[in-house]
Amino acid sequence: IHEREAGRTTEAAEAYATAAGRAAEVFAHRAAIEHAEAALALGHPDALALHALIGRARTRLGDYAGAVAALEAAAARATPADLPAIEWEIGRARLRRGDLAAADRHLATVVTDPAADAALIARAWVDRSVLRRRSGDVEGATDAATAALAAASAAGDGASTGAARRMLGLCALDAGDPASARHELAEALRAADDDPDPTSRIAALVGLAMATAT
Repeated sequence: IHEREAGRTTEAAEAYATAAGRAAEVFAHRAAIEHAEAALALGHPDALALHALIGRARTRLGDYAGAVAALEAAAARATPADLPAIEWEIGRARLRRGDLAAADRHLATVVTDPAADAALIARAWVDRSVLRRRSGDVEGATDAATAALAAASAAGDGASTGAARRMLGLCALDAGDPASARHELAEALRAADDDPDPTSRIAALVGLAMATAT
């Protein structure tokens, strides 16, 4: 604010962008959006990163329409190397919104994009598994989870490995195979030990409890 009021627009834009990043790190999503929008209004040159930050923050706040709009603005500015990650985030926002067909179109572009790395492809396949299971396609969800596990293993990505195992376990449970479900969900729980996101462990525990009760 002081930089802006002093007429130092470039410095003010950079200060707002820095504040936005710091707010996002501590999950202060509304503050992150406010600071990022201020940086954009002042002409900060990294509009791609700022729009993407706004999109992620709006996704976490449950504003999926706003998230998609921000992420599409980021996608319009993206290089071919940047685009797969943004497409994945758009797909996730649309999935959470319940727009399954549109979500799958975005996720499908990620898993076929040569610029996407194996870890990102694994995450996109996990989301496609979630999507297919939600639509009642257990076989398709299992196939997607299997593809996710292969990509996660290739990437050495423990978090995605756990997510893929969790989806395989839930699909096995849906298919009436509690023994396989328990095995996969126990593996997911072990993988969650290396995942900084506590929701991964919680999801694996809930799934394992369901499988054990069957």
